[in-house]
Amino acid sequence: TPTYVSGGTTTLTYQHDAVYRLTASGGVKSWAMSLLPASGVVASWTLELTNGGAFAQTWFVGTTWDGGIAPTLTNPGTDILTFYTYNNGATVRGFLVASNIQ
Repeated sequence: TPTYVSGGTTTLTYQHDAVYRLTASGGVKSWAMSLLPASGVVASWTLELTNGGAFAQTWFVGTTWDGGIAPTLTNPGTDILTFYTYNNGATVRGFLVASNIQ
């Protein structure tokens, strides 16, 4: 499982319906997505994040969550999150799909 860089921003390169598998390694994390399609085209991706609850997460710019509050992530453990945008990332919808997958 790839490990993201401690602190700073992790930028994922968009690929249609991709699943990104990452493990938290330290520090506050900011997330970004590059190469999103043009506005009017739906882009979706899934993040499998291990130990994400160990550190504060700053989600993709424009992220709104089901219920209006970012989920509490697991530590130790693995959480599955899914995201989509229809306007080149101006609005990103985030959902916790599964928590503490064993």
